[in-house]
Amino acid sequence: MKLDLHVHSIKSKCSLNPKWLLEKLCKKYNIVPAVCDHNKLTKLNFAIPGEEVATNKGEFIALYIEEEIPKGLDIFEAFDRVKEQGGLICLPHPFDFKRSRSLVRFNILEDKEFLKYVDIVEVFNSRCRSLEPNLKALEYAKKHNFNISFGSDSHFFWELGNAYLKVDEFDKDNPKDLIKELKKVRKELFTLNNLYKNPWIGNRFYGTLGNEKNISLYSKYLKNFRKMINI
Repeated sequence: MKLDLHVHSIKSKCSLNPKWLLEKLCKKYNIVPAVCDHNKLTKLNFAIPGEEVATNKGEFIALYIEEEIPKGLDIFEAFDRVKEQGGLICLPHPFDFKRSRSLVRFNILEDKEFLKYVDIVEVFNSRCRSLEPNLKALEYAKKHNFNISFGSDSHFFWELGNAYLKVDEFDKDNPKDLIKELKKVRKELFTLNNLYKNPWIGNRFYGTLGNEKNISLYSKYLKNFRKMINI
């Protein structure tokens, strides 16, 4: 199966992914997504539950939580709330300076207390405009021996499948099973050479990078569509 740990639904104001269409496409392409809307917990029967949480020091993805994490908390308080629920913490696009809430902007990535909370690092995000942020994320994950993820960061249905990991069948409702699969791909990824091409293609890994022109067109389309349907 294909695992994409960073997908948005229409619950995110910047996304136009209807839930029914996400479900249809994920089943068609054998993708298990983590649906992580901005500051909104999304639970769908075909997906890993998640939320992309904005804190006072950047944003992170909370997986397998039962209760929504409020926006704007101190990052460590937000982390504690995730862990109290038995959830996992994933760092999305941590080195992408072009995003205002990326963690690299807050000089916290090497904080000793911060490192204790991290479960997963997103080492490929398809909405990055260059390989550099992804390369830095991989170096960071290697340095600290963190589990890794790929994310399409899909905001539109045509972006689904832009990045994924190939994993064995696992119980998507069990965070321990997810970590077990991520450990397998981490071991394989850390031993590969010359993986970093655009697109990335490997036995277990696939990803393509974002395009400045396309993302600008998406923004225009998003604005017009939401205005048309009064969202």
